[in-house]
Amino acid sequence: MIEAMSFVEIIGPKKVFGSVLDTLQQTGVMHIEEIPTASQSKTVFLRKIHLSEEQTRQSQTYEELAKLLAEDGIAHIPKPLVSRLRNSEEFGAQYQQWSTCDDPDVVATARKVHAQVRSFMRRGRNLDDDVRVLAVYEELAEALAPLVKSSELPKEYEFVGVIFERKNLSAKTLLKEHIHKLTSGQCRFLQTQLKGGRAAALVGFHKQHARESRQFIAEAGLSEIHGPRQLRDKPFEEVLVRVQKDLAGLRTEQRQLSGQMQEFFATTASLLLALKAVCDDRLSRLNAISKFAQTDYAFIIQGWIPTARLEVLSARIRSISRSPIVIHPLHSRETVNTPPVRLSNTSPIRPFEQLLALFPLPRYGTIDPTSFVAAFFPPMFGLMLADIGYGLIIAAGGLFLRFRRHSGTLARALGTVLTWCAFYTIIFGFVFGEFFGTFGHHLGLRPLWRERFTLEGPDKTGTLLGYLVLAVAVGSAHTLCGLVLGIFNARRTGEKAKAIGCLARIVGLIGLFFIVARLARLLPPAFSTVGIGALLAFFVLMVVSLINHPMHGMILPLELLSTVGNVLSYARIMAIGIASAVLAMLANQFGGAIGNVVLAALVVILFHTLNLVLGIVDPTIQGLRLHYVEFFSKFYSAGGRAYSPFRTKGETL
Repeated sequence: MIEAMSFVEIIGPKKVFGSVLDTLQQTGVMHIEEIPTASQSKTVFLRKIHLSEEQTRQSQTYEELAKLLAEDGIAHIPKPLVSRLRNSEEFGAQYQQWSTCDDPDVVATARKVHAQVRSFMRRGRNLDDDVRVLAVYEELAEALAPLVKSSELPKEYEFVGVIFERKNLSAKTLLKEHIHKLTSGQCRFLQTQLKGGRAAALVGFHKQHARESRQFIAEAGLSEIHGPRQLRDKPFEEVLVRVQKDLAGLRTEQRQLSGQMQEFFATTASLLLALKAVCDDRLSRLNAISKFAQTDYAFIIQGWIPTARLEVLSARIRSISRSPIVIHPLHSRETVNTPPVRLSNTSPIRPFEQLLALFPLPRYGTIDPTSFVAAFFPPMFGLMLADIGYGLIIAAGGLFLRFRRHSGTLARALGTVLTWCAFYTIIFGFVFGEFFGTFGHHLGLRPLWRERFTLEGPDKTGTLLGYLVLAVAVGSAHTLCGLVLGIFNARRTGEKAKAIGCLARIVGLIGLFFIVARLARLLPPAFSTVGIGALLAFFVLMVVSLINHPMHGMILPLELLSTVGNVLSYARIMAIGIASAVLAMLANQFGGAIGNVVLAALVVILFHTLNLVLGIVDPTIQGLRLHYVEFFSKFYSAGGRAYSPFRTKGETL
């Protein structure tokens, strides 16, 4: 559900402004709004609060530090360590310590820690660059070493290493011809293949032709490979040994640096996180000040507070000082902004909010769909997969995510959703009598209702038809629920035409259902009257809609047909379920047809693993699609502002 919000104004003497601001931030329940008159009024009586020069400098300093600590500090902390520290006592103690320190101490410590981290990063980058350069030269030297050993390299020659990329391998022949021409044949050209389709060449020429040869290589756009400066005049064999030795030393330094960094972050990560949180808190406090107004003697603060927390906040603020502090709710029409949206669902339903994370927030005052997603999505998932064995595996994975020690909020929420989906998968597995497909039949498992798919028996068509009817029945219930919610939402938002449209589609859908069922002789003749009456009610509502909103009335028949299409689209539940049942059955049949027990087990495991993966992915995608497209389109009203309270970061790392 969407939590009720109250728009509140706080007025008090300026001498307690700082204390009130601290209390609001520590309480963390007020969504601050900028006071319109503070930025628009031309009167002298009410003025906007501006930061002093010192506060402006502090704001710039904390903004800079927060960015540095995030990009050059926290970004390099191993994510598992951050997850472990989240909400830990170690972090809490560090945060409490530094949140009470003076600004100079916080700034000095933050800069010192940042400098230490940056020193590690700089050393790491330098080592990476050195290793990368030497590794290239090592690759070239190792590739050319066999050629060098088998060829005599004249001492009066200079040698240049060149690497040809795949796109310019033809340049090797041209280079060889031009160097031969420039040196009148006083040259050597040794070449070999490198990784990735590249080629390397060692080009040698007499020292008297060195200048024009090097000039030609440069003008040809070829990259000359320079070895380490201190080794350029050494023999080739000595260069290769030295490069390998230097590389080994650099890689040892990299391992040592990695160990030092791990040790550093193990002891300093909580300090880094705490300093970042404190910098964010103080920057947030300074930024909030400019949204408030003041007179010569008083301050004014406005914002949204969850109605249930209003009394508690009022008591805390009034206890700050004996000076009078006025806290009173204002009517919503006195603010230019709509209330922010805060979803407040019970523990079993809250994890399903993650399934709506990619959707815009619902508008304040409308219906939160989270509880309906929690009610419909797991049964749809279970109806599509419907296998006891698969359900047990998914349940194990969901419980692991839910109760794993270092699972984050998202992982635990997804674990809960998976567990509920597994529960209904097992339930429908008993309904259809499936345990890893038809394997359960060998264990004596029989369906409580009927099988989803079978190749045997006289009722093969009836089996598929029954599954299809069940899927469409779920779609009908889901669609009608969405239309009923659409009526409630339209009443809340004052959209009378939309309410009439939803009601018309409900009676029209009911009328078509009874007429079609009667034509198929699935219902007794008495239901014909009910169906005709419902269709007459649809036409009456269409006429009313035509009178009030002609365009809405004209498209009502099309909307009814669209709604029928929405219901029929739930047949995909049956299609996905049948595909899963068939693949499981084929896995067991293939396994039974193979004489080798080990090979049969491998085939069965492979097929069932594939089916399980598809059985998780497809029902998830299609189940969400049925909610997002068919269900939400009937009632969902987007456009809500996120509730973002003015609070400290100590509890929200």
